[in-house]
Amino acid sequence: MKKSLFLFSILLPFVFGTVGLAADPQKTNMGLEKIELTINVKDVKLKAEQRDAKAQYTLGLMYRKGMGVPRDSTVAAKWYTLSAMQGNSRAQVDLGSLYVNGNGVPQNYKVAFKWFTLAADQGSVFAYTNLGMMSEYGWGVPQDYKSALKWYSLAGEKGNAVAQSNLGRIYLSNWAGPRDFKKAIKWFRLAAEQGSVLGQFNLGLMYENGWGIKQENIRSYMWYHIVSLNPPPLYPQMKHAVATKITSLESVKKMSSADIAQALRLARECEAKNYQAC
Repeated sequence: MKKSLFLFSILLPFVFGTVGLAADPQKTNMGLEKIELTINVKDVKLKAEQRDAKAQYTLGLMYRKGMGVPRDSTVAAKWYTLSAMQGNSRAQVDLGSLYVNGNGVPQNYKVAFKWFTLAADQGSVFAYTNLGMMSEYGWGVPQDYKSALKWYSLAGEKGNAVAQSNLGRIYLSNWAGPRDFKKAIKWFRLAAEQGSVLGQFNLGLMYENGWGIKQENIRSYMWYHIVSLNPPPLYPQMKHAVATKITSLESVKKMSSADIAQALRLARECEAKNYQAC
C-alpha cells in the first residue's frame, strides 16, 4: 500500500462498527431499534423464513451484532446471502464486507467485489466507497487509482465521510494524476465537518505545511487538538502521531503560550459549531 506525506488512511476499511466501515449505520430496513429487536426476534425470524428480504437482512444484522440472539457471523452470512440474492443492497454491502474480512465465510475478495458491484448498481453509497477501497488496494481486482477515484467521487458527492477523506489523500498524492492541493483541501474539509478524525488530522497537516492554503500553525494545532480529544480506538498510531505533531508545533515551531491558548479556544468553538466553518 502506498503512503505519502504522513497522511492517515483507512487501514481497516471493512471492519464493522468502526470509522472505516462503509455499511449502513442507520436503523434496519424494518425500522427497529436495538431494544425493539430483542422484543421482536420471533416476528423477524418468522418473516425471514417466509422469504421477506428486509427481514432476512435484519436477522443477519441481529446475528452479526448479537442483538437479541447469540452473535454468530456464520448465521449472519446465511441470512445476508438469502436477502442479497433477492436484491437487498444493504445485505449485499454487509455480505461483501464479511467476505473481505473472512467473517462467517471464507475470505474471498472476488466474491466481495461481486456483491459490492451489485449494490453499487442500485446506487449504494456504501458500495461505492468499498469498491473504491478494493480498487485502491488491489483487492480482488488489479490496483487502479483512477478507478478508486471514480468510486470515491461517487460516494463523496453523496456525503460519505470515509470516501471524502480518501479522495483528499488521492488528490494530495500523485497516484491518479498530478497533485491537486485545492481539491485535497475541499474533500478533507468536507470529511472534517462530519467529524471524521481522518479528515481533521489531514486538514491539520495541510495547514501545518501550507499546502494549497495559507500556512497557519494555530489552525493546524486546533485540528490536531480536536483529533486528540477523539482518537479512534482502532488506530492507536493516530494518537501517537497527533501527540508528535502537537509537540513539534510547540517546540520546533515554537508556538507561544498565547498562540496555543488561541488554538485551544478555536478548537472549543469549532466543536461547539459541530466542526462547521472552522
